[in-house]
Amino acid sequence: MKGEWRAEKDRARDAYRHPLKTLSFFQVESSMAVAEIWPGGGWYTEILAPLLKARGQYHAVLFDRQSDRAFVKSMNDAMVSRIAAAPAIYGDVQFSDFTQRGENIAPDNSLDRVLTFRNLHNWMAGEYADVAFKTFYRALKPGGMLGMTDH
Repeated sequence: MKGEWRAEKDRARDAYRHPLKTLSFFQVESSMAVAEIWPGGGWYTEILAPLLKARGQYHAVLFDRQSDRAFVKSMNDAMVSRIAAAPAIYGDVQFSDFTQRGENIAPDNSLDRVLTFRNLHNWMAGEYADVAFKTFYRALKPGGMLGMTDH
């Protein structure tokens, strides 16, 4: 949580987002394979990827990489660039994307945790939350956990 790579403004948000309590509640361990769905600006990425880099695996599940939307392309490109620029911090990150089409985000039964932060309302509004849940379920190992927060 206190990594020097995290911006002061991001560390200040810890008081409101409670990352240690949240990740403890989701029972995230450093040896797990964990996917973060739509990491956006990377607030949790800066915590999760370094935690998992030595013994686990971090999966950044981006927005639809086939999208023509400038916002989507910009967010995806920024995340890929951020991770590529600092392999010593983030480790060997796996990339995939989550779309309304329901393609796999990872091989079936390969993830210990699928986490998403402040995204569920988008899937509900777009009427594809059911696709999200089915997609994530396929990727989870037996006994794996889907962890969600929303606002």
